[in-house]
Amino acid sequence: MIISMADFKRFMTEEGFKPAEDTSTEEDFDALPESGKVITLLVKHSADAGSVDEAVTADAATYDRHEEEAFWNAQLQQPSTPAIADDAANDRQEAEGALFTVAGEPAPKGKEIFRLTAFNITRDATAMREKMLDDVFIMDGIALRGQLTALYAAPNTGKTLLTIRMLADSVTAGRIRGENVYYINADDNDRGLVDKADIFAKYGMNLIAPEHRDFKVRDFVGMLRLMVEQDTARGEIIVLDTLKKFTSLMDKKISSAFMSVARTFASHGGSMILLAHTNKRRDVDGSLIHGGTSDVVDDSDCVYIIDGGKPALGDTTRTVIFENTKSRGNVEREVCFSYSIGEHCGYGQLVESVKRLSQGDLVTAKAKAEAAELLEKDSYLIGIIQEVIPQGAREKTNLIKAASAAGGGSVHKIRAVLDRYTGKFWGATIGARNSHSYHLIGEQATEEAYKHQTNGN
Repeated sequence: MIISMADFKRFMTEEGFKPAEDTSTEEDFDALPESGKVITLLVKHSADAGSVDEAVTADAATYDRHEEEAFWNAQLQQPSTPAIADDAANDRQEAEGALFTVAGEPAPKGKEIFRLTAFNITRDATAMREKMLDDVFIMDGIALRGQLTALYAAPNTGKTLLTIRMLADSVTAGRIRGENVYYINADDNDRGLVDKADIFAKYGMNLIAPEHRDFKVRDFVGMLRLMVEQDTARGEIIVLDTLKKFTSLMDKKISSAFMSVARTFASHGGSMILLAHTNKRRDVDGSLIHGGTSDVVDDSDCVYIIDGGKPALGDTTRTVIFENTKSRGNVEREVCFSYSIGEHCGYGQLVESVKRLSQGDLVTAKAKAEAAELLEKDSYLIGIIQEVIPQGAREKTNLIKAASAAGGGSVHKIRAVLDRYTGKFWGATIGARNSHSYHLIGEQATEEAYKHQTNGN
């Protein structure tokens, strides 16, 4: 709300405030651009009226309007169609109003006093209940209708494959309609799109790709807003593959603004599946962690980490585990799938090969994944031990000391690794008084064989 300089001064005088340095004129104020009419520094009449609030001063000193301009330009990205451009302009106006407007005037004397009661929604509960969607799984056990579901996985883990399979299964089961599914694939080449198009056509689902049929990623936020305003979001299911193509996951302001629009879409009955990548490094416990800032996780209803480990050399199938890290609803805590990884499988065959595994299979898969992670952690010490074991036998105590001196570090860790892989990379002979001597196992002593072993065989 813009008021005149005279009215502003009158109001501040009545409330006991004064400008920190009242040297400006009304002409100076009127000459400012509309977005610049912001009062950033005020002090109250008091015994120490000459002092200035340090926090306010710091905020004023660090505020960078040019940075804010760059943020909104990056987020709105100059949409290409007039309707979306108008909507983007409204977004910007609303955002600037929230960022740059000081509190409004108090209610004039003699008029009704403002109360928050006007915003009470209890009177709307019945209408809201009628509009609520039933809890229906759009991806069985994992993603509920009307929610934002984020799926994080390392590259080439199979998140696209598994998502397509589960959506197709939901269409087949009648839980959702294929025509309501819009899979936006922004992470594939033309050959990949053609392979997937046949599958989507089979189940009546929609496949969308940037720069095909005039779809542009920069228009997407405006499209969501139009669907909300035109009340067409209800029942629609949108998949973003991958999320980093639609917003900056490393910029907290941009990702937060994007998720705010997505949240509005979901609150109007839409559903969204967000596919994203994990960090390259695991945490101290060996678990994968989501990439980017926490805003996507914070604003999503449901979050899963998909861990596929490393397939062993010669494996023809891969097993992956969905682990839930956040939920709003009765979703599965853990789900396990397997799929073919044969070199000569077409994409349609890969989709058909996906199988949901039992709880027993899940336990086995977790144990295998943990063993693979441990082997990767131990690979350095395994190499040290193999280097210091000669072609003949060597006693345990001397072997551990030699490995430590060769750069293996802790004697305790070397002993643990030595015991853990006895019979796999080296053998042990028990002598008098339970003494142990070690030797490399046949041809596995070669460097080539060692690399073969550490790749998971």
